[in-house]
Amino acid sequence: MPLLDNKAGLRPAGRCFIRCAGCGGPSEVEVYCVSGRPRLLGLPVAKIRRRYLGVCAGCGRRYRVNPVKGAALAAGRPVTILQTDLTDWPGTGGNRS
Repeated sequence: MPLLDNKAGLRPAGRCFIRCAGCGGPSEVEVYCVSGRPRLLGLPVAKIRRRYLGVCAGCGRRYRVNPVKGAALAAGRPVTILQTDLTDWPGTGGNRS
């Protein structure tokens, strides 16, 4: 067992439809909840904030979804996600790598 490690999680939160800036068309975006939790000797020691990742089904462009809207989508509540609720995922320029 490692002394210190990080348990990362990626789980589906829901789907929405937007006009994608990458492919230009209306596209389905799969939204995932991304979270991490550092562990010391296998025991969780801190909780790292959740982020929401949206991936366009048409072109693979990645977006960061507004955390309030992402949490509502993950909870199963009806949500309207606007273009202003999306920003490029850090370090990718929004493009698929």
